[in-house]
Amino acid sequence: VLRPATGEDLRRWRAAKPDTRDDAVRAMLAALVVEGEVRTDEQAAVSDAIAALDPLVDFTVACRCPGCGADNEIAVDLEGLALARLARRQRELVQEVHRFATCYGWTERDVLALPPARRARYLALIDADAGVLS
Repeated sequence: VLRPATGEDLRRWRAAKPDTRDDAVRAMLAALVVEGEVRTDEQAAVSDAIAALDPLVDFTVACRCPGCGADNEIAVDLEGLALARLARRQRELVQEVHRFATCYGWTERDVLALPPARRARYLALIDADAGVLS
């Protein structure tokens, strides 16, 4: 009996950097086994079952190389992509707050209380005024 892997499991496994694939598989299974044990000859089947239950953990995209025509299956790190997108948006929000504070003297709380569409309209006005003044 295995429990589902969690995001924390994935982060811990990624950080562990095991020496071999077999070491990684053993550590992963040890963390997930709730009852019983997984024999070595069952590991591939267990891996396939885990991937089938949560396809986003092992997300891939099938594509064809435009140069040579070979079929490829490319792994996509959805967690990494999501975290990168969130980090980028966080940086953008800090820039927006700075622009509002500089132009209007508003606080961060004031700026973030505005709905995103309304903030965008104000930013467009700031940009338009900067273009007129330049």
